[in-house]
Amino acid sequence: MASLTQSEFRAQERADGGPFIWLDEGISEEGKQEVYVFFSDVPQERAGDKFACILTVQTDLIYIYPVGVRPDKPDYLKPRYGTLERILLTRKVARPFQLPKAAEDVESLLDDLPPGFLKNYRFGLGFQWEYRSLTNTLQQAPEVNTLVIHGGDGFPELLPTSFVLTLNEFKYLCAEVRRIAGRATRSASREKGQLMHNMLLHRLDPERFPKSKREIKSGDIAELRGDLRNPVALSKCDRRAVLSMLSANVSQLASTEPHSLMQLKGDIELVTLGQLIERYSEMLTKEYSESKWQGFFEDNPFILSLAFSVPFMLVQSQPYAGGRRSYGGGGKHPDFIYAAAATGNLAVIEIKKPSTVLLQAKAYRGDDIFGLSSELSGAVSQVLNQRETLQRTLPVLKSESKDLLDKYGFSTRCIVVAGRSPTEIAHQKSFELMRNSMVDVVVMTFDELLERLRMIQVALTPPTLKASGPFDTPF
Repeated sequence: MASLTQSEFRAQERADGGPFIWLDEGISEEGKQEVYVFFSDVPQERAGDKFACILTVQTDLIYIYPVGVRPDKPDYLKPRYGTLERILLTRKVARPFQLPKAAEDVESLLDDLPPGFLKNYRFGLGFQWEYRSLTNTLQQAPEVNTLVIHGGDGFPELLPTSFVLTLNEFKYLCAEVRRIAGRATRSASREKGQLMHNMLLHRLDPERFPKSKREIKSGDIAELRGDLRNPVALSKCDRRAVLSMLSANVSQLASTEPHSLMQLKGDIELVTLGQLIERYSEMLTKEYSESKWQGFFEDNPFILSLAFSVPFMLVQSQPYAGGRRSYGGGGKHPDFIYAAAATGNLAVIEIKKPSTVLLQAKAYRGDDIFGLSSELSGAVSQVLNQRETLQRTLPVLKSESKDLLDKYGFSTRCIVVAGRSPTEIAHQKSFELMRNSMVDVVVMTFDELLERLRMIQVALTPPTLKASGPFDTPF
C-alpha cells in the first residue's frame, strides 16, 4: 500500500469513528483539580499501553502534549516536536477554562484555542503546519521542553527548560508567517506562469508571444531592505546581482538619489580601505618575498602614492628603464615608475622587504649613532642608478611607450620602501638623521605607509561610525 501524505491521512474517514479519546480526573501537585485527556488509535478497552496523554486541563491553564498520530510512523504517540514536549497556555483573564466531562467538551475547549493552534485532536494537537518554523526554531535549544504562552505583557524569555511568549507576540508571529507565505505564493504563481508562457507559447511562436521576462514587483526590494527584524545576508551570486542592478540603474540614481548614491560610494570606499588595511597588516606578520610585495602594491597602486606630498599616479610597474648592454643583459628595471598628476614629473620607487635591516648592528665608535646597513645603502645606490639610466634614455623610451609620452624627468624623485620603523630611541635618532640628510632619496618604512592608510581611514569615517565602532559591511 502506498504511503499517504499528511493531508491525505487527515482527510480520510474511518468507519469505526477513530481515533479515540477518553478522560480521567485527578489532583495536581498544587492541589488543584485537573482533567487528563488520553488519545489512541483504538478504543480504550483495546488500547493496552498504546495511548498517550494529549491534554491536561485546569481552570487556569492547559497543558498540550503534541504527539504523532500515524501508527505507520516511528513518532506514533511520541512528542511530534522532538525535545519540545508540551505547550502551556494560561487562561484568559475574563473567564476560567471549563473542565471537560466528555469528548464533546474537549472539542469545544479546543475550538476556543487561539488562531494558529490545531483544534482537532485527531491530528495530534500542536500548531498548524504553516507555523512549523516556530517549533523548529525552539528545537535549536534542546534544553527547552515547554513553550509557555500567556495573556500578559512582557518580552520573550528563555528560561532553563522553558521558552515564554506572550499571546500577542504569538499572534503577531502567526500573522507575519501568513504574510510571508502569501508573498511567496504570489511570487511562485508569477514565476510558474512565466515558465509556462515561455516553454509553451513563446517557443512555438516567438513573434506572436514575446518572451516573458521576470519582473520584480514594485516595492519588493524596499520591503526586503526594510525588514529590520530579519537582516539580509546575501550569497555570493546575490551580491553580484545587486551590483549588476546598481550598475544598470546608476544614471537614474544619480538623477533621483544623488545624496544616497554619494553616501554609498563613500561607504564602499571606507569598507574597501578597511579591508586593505587588514590585508596589509596581515602581510606584515608574514615573511613574504619582494615579488609578493611588488604584486600587492601593483594591485593597490594608490598606497605608494601616499609616499608623495603632492598627487602622484602609477605609470608602469617593473618597467624597462634602459641600460641594456650589446649582448642583451644589464637592463635596469625599477619596481615602479610614478608621475606627478599635475606636471608629469617622474619618480622611481624601489621596494624591499619589511624584514630589511635599516641600521648597522654596532654603534659608530661607541656612540649611540648607527650607520645605514649595507642592505639599505645598496637599495639607495640602486634607485639612484635606476634614475640616472631612466633620465639618460627617457627620449628613446618615450618613442617606445605611450605611457611616457607626456611624462618628464624634470627632477626625478627616488623613493625606497624598506624595513620596519625602529622602536629604540637611539635607533630612531640615527635613522632620522641619516634619511633626512639625503637630498635625492626618500626612505620610508612599511609601517609608515600603513599609518598613512589608517589616518585616511580616520579622516573618512563619519563621526557616528567613529563613536559606534568598526564599520559593518553592507554585504
